[in-house]
Amino acid sequence: MSGLAACAVATDDGPTLAQDRDRALERLERAAGGPITLEVGTTGATRVLAMTPQLPAPGRAADPAVAAARFLAEHHDVFGLGADAAASFSVDRVDVDGAGAPAAC
Repeated sequence: MSGLAACAVATDDGPTLAQDRDRALERLERAAGGPITLEVGTTGATRVLAMTPQLPAPGRAADPAVAAARFLAEHHDVFGLGADAAASFSVDRVDVDGAGAPAAC
């Protein structure tokens, strides 16, 4: 997966949410073996999570929709989501990038 974009519901948990998100992002970077860019909106909601194609997060699912749902469930803290909220997301479409790699949206 070369990139993943999602919206998360903003909360007023302030520093605790940011600290939890930072720790979760560090764990994800260790798993991916490289830097990951996280963009947070003005409300505190995660807007974009991007990683380079050369350093993908380990995955086991061949179907991009299944892989995206599993990724979100396993890394819900990066998005500032609880496990139940992450489980409620669904894939709307699967796009194919210029190199032919699918990406769930």
